[in-house]
Amino acid sequence: MDFVRELQAAREAESELAMDSTWIKNRLKELPEKSQTGLARALGLHPSAVTRMLNDTRQIKASEIPKITAYFGTQDSPTLHQASEPARAYRSGDSIPVFGTAEGGGDGVVEWNGEVIELVPRPPFLADVKDAYALYVVGESMVPRYNPGELIYVHPKRPVSPGGYGVFQIRVEGHTAPRALIKQLVRRTSHTIVLAQFNPKKELEIKASSLIAMHRIVGSGET
Repeated sequence: MDFVRELQAAREAESELAMDSTWIKNRLKELPEKSQTGLARALGLHPSAVTRMLNDTRQIKASEIPKITAYFGTQDSPTLHQASEPARAYRSGDSIPVFGTAEGGGDGVVEWNGEVIELVPRPPFLADVKDAYALYVVGESMVPRYNPGELIYVHPKRPVSPGGYGVFQIRVEGHTAPRALIKQLVRRTSHTIVLAQFNPKKELEIKASSLIAMHRIVGSGET
């Protein structure tokens, strides 16, 4: 997963200029027709990313400032400041990437586009884990275990044993990008992999030859 480090390095190379979140909060108060959800849509982010942005737990990137001002339809220039030392540390060593996915079909199958949509603080249970990453859950196929929009953490070096939960990357004929599924592993043979989902309750059988990788979901009750 060298591409993980490459994408992180690209993110860290962005300008250190940042926007004061107070400016955004004031605009949301002044313009009732504007919302956090609308801002997230304009930025192409998950709404939870905007919440963290407003809580100052996610750095606002210089490249996002034009989109923010365009959303609020103002020529007023927001106050810019140099990113703090804690923010720099957050982006470099103490964070992990959140990969973006796009819903691609039933049974919770999503397209794995490999894009880093944001960085989040590294949880203690992934300390020093090389290439750890996170994903937002798409769809309701694993409710009540995992809910839509929930952030899950993934340990790519930890095996998924029967009964465990993981992110399964598979090849699908006719698609260049891999597909990914968040499922429970039921069993694995030399020819097939059987996965379980909860909503609706069913088992999915996948050819072993289609499997690219399976990575263990950790945290959220996992060990």
